[in-house]
Amino acid sequence: MQILLASNRFWMEPTLQEYVKSKIRCAFSALKRKAVSIAVRLCDLDGPSGGRETMCEISVSMPGQPEILVKHVQQDMYAAIDMAVRRAAHRANRILLCKRSRVLKSVRAKFRIGD
Repeated sequence: MQILLASNRFWMEPTLQEYVKSKIRCAFSALKRKAVSIAVRLCDLDGPSGGRETMCEISVSMPGQPEILVKHVQQDMYAAIDMAVRRAAHRANRILLCKRSRVLKSVRAKFRIGD
């Protein structure tokens, strides 16, 4: 698993980098053996009422699968990271689960006896 981190409009402290990496490793532990590339982009945004908001954007690339792109905007950077990681991991697991079920259906159909 390859994890790429980028930030826009602020310097990413080493503690924040480790936090993001540990969240990614934990959430995507089922995909460890797959060739997965995960890019995380953190950005400071100006909110509509003048407040500060942060965005976490996660892009997940798996071979033979469509790219997954998740964005989450929140005032708290850590909350944005948590939610985006959770949503991206859920989508990746759903894609793999659907792929497995399609493969199983085709294998079962191929070896049906008496048809």
